[in-house]
Amino acid sequence: MKRNGKLAVRRERYGYFFVLPFAVGFLFFFLVPLIQSVQISFGSINTLNGYEIVMEGTENYVRALTQDASYVRLLVESTKTMLINVPLILVVSFVVAMLLKREFRGRTVYRVIFFLPVILSTGLMSTIEMDDLVTAILKPTAGADTVSHVLSSGQQMFGDLLLNANLSPSVTNYILYGIQNILDILNLSGIQILLFLAALQSISPSLYEASSIEGATRWEEFWKITLPMITPQLLVAAIYTIIDNFVDVNNSVMRYIYNLGFVKLDYGYSMATGWIYFGIIIAVLAVFYGCIRRFIFHYEK
Repeated sequence: MKRNGKLAVRRERYGYFFVLPFAVGFLFFFLVPLIQSVQISFGSINTLNGYEIVMEGTENYVRALTQDASYVRLLVESTKTMLINVPLILVVSFVVAMLLKREFRGRTVYRVIFFLPVILSTGLMSTIEMDDLVTAILKPTAGADTVSHVLSSGQQMFGDLLLNANLSPSVTNYILYGIQNILDILNLSGIQILLFLAALQSISPSLYEASSIEGATRWEEFWKITLPMITPQLLVAAIYTIIDNFVDVNNSVMRYIYNLGFVKLDYGYSMATGWIYFGIIIAVLAVFYGCIRRFIFHYEK
């Protein structure tokens, strides 16, 4: 017991060392600007006599929520897009992770390929228009019309097949939307694939061996073993995906806030819209966590 206690203390100490760089960086580089952004959101910046924050109350917040119809519309559209994309990204990520978990030749290469968009989207590589590059490769100008026609015909045939399977038109349209945007979905699934892959590999093979002896089918093993065992990582992947969709550089609300602050130079109103958006993200995460936490399974060895 004493040895286990020392091991727990050592692991806890390692955890503190792991988050120490972030804590130091936050205190010295982010805390003061964060406080100033809150102050500016309740007023404006006066640059006539240098740099001065002029407090004006809650006018910016009232303007954003009651007078700026474009901002409210973009908030609704951004939330709707998130609700549509997150389930697709999680499902595709899980399916790809299930495939990459299997033993086959070249598995490491495929793992690198699926994680490559995450590497290319960081640092200086983010300036490269990868979407245009992929589009140019997959859809050459000379054959663009032919490819588009074939793709539309295939989607129509698949849509008819789904409707004949007694699926509702809304579900059919949702599946077709995922197929149509599969490249964008895979581009946003690198981290989630890694999380699911780690979760799947952490499941003890003895659980599947015991269920096989008891006569369980693969379908029953999925619902009784695989899915419950990865629910903690599923929660992490879902939270990450929600945040990633909300703060994506192509998000309409993010572009709107950026234009307010760096194009129109309306700093106070830009800060207010940013903090409102932050509050909405926190509220969505709180609601999601409150709804899903009861289904999280914790395995105790």
